[in-house]
Amino acid sequence: MAPNDTSGHLLLGTILLQSREFASAAEQFGFAQQLAPDDPLPHLDLALVYATEGKFAEAEREFDSALRINPRFTQALAQLANFLILRNQRPKALARAQQYVAAYPEDANGHLILGTLQLGGKQYPKAKAELEHALQLDPNLIEAYLQLGSIHQELGETDVAIARYQKVLAFEPKSVPLQTLVGNLYLNKGDLATARKYYEQALAVNPNSPIAAANLAWVLGRQGGNLDVALGLAQKAKQLLPELEAITDILGWIQYLKGSYASAIPSLRECVQKAPSYPVYHYHLGMALLAGGAKEKAKAQLEAGLKLGLRGEDARQASQALAELE
Repeated sequence: MAPNDTSGHLLLGTILLQSREFASAAEQFGFAQQLAPDDPLPHLDLALVYATEGKFAEAEREFDSALRINPRFTQALAQLANFLILRNQRPKALARAQQYVAAYPEDANGHLILGTLQLGGKQYPKAKAELEHALQLDPNLIEAYLQLGSIHQELGETDVAIARYQKVLAFEPKSVPLQTLVGNLYLNKGDLATARKYYEQALAVNPNSPIAAANLAWVLGRQGGNLDVALGLAQKAKQLLPELEAITDILGWIQYLKGSYASAIPSLRECVQKAPSYPVYHYHLGMALLAGGAKEKAKAQLEAGLKLGLRGEDARQASQALAELE
């Protein structure tokens, strides 16, 4: 690396920071500051070193230095806001963002930062207004669509949330997390066919996406689809995320639907042990135990599911099964 290469010092400092060699990283960013005194980036990088070390006063000083050099450096403003939030200083973070928006009202990123902070504080109407303003200024600001979608999800406005996320998919059609999220929203609405389409699109991009695989298996089970395909998807998801009980539950339920009760019961029992307060797991285990001939154990699980607040069709099926056991 050439001794006067600012970018080289920044790159080396970043590598050292990732390796948690804080003193050496700070030294490299210090060299970069000396070589480029009018560049805010070395100050931002040094702020991140200090923040990671817990040297909060020094970190805030460097954030301020970066913004003093370039008051429109929104990357530094966003990082400063996150730094303050993590230190339980949300009012101060909001004040800094509001000052920026007042000074630069035509900067979409400023409204995005302020709206995101307001969303974090559950100030939904204010956040919505700021994020929509950001999109008026920059219709291609993907993060604003995502944050608006999050607001609508929080407010139970599923269709509006889907519309926001679909805007992002127009920019990023191969986003597996977003395809899966939209699929989940359709699943929650009971629109299995559309949910299935989004899960299939996600898996076409990444066949090793465990959530999309598990949820597609669930949809196939609900639709009366090919249970062999569903089982393969659930097994693959379980291999990829073996500790997630929601996936284990789907695997166990597909095994139950296939009549493989000896395989289903251990899977479903594992879910009940990991999340004993979740009623659906008790219901699924109860149905598998009943099908396997363990009537008393089944009765206990079905009753537990209902007592914990089982709802809808699951509650009806559990009640019917219990009535037949009487």
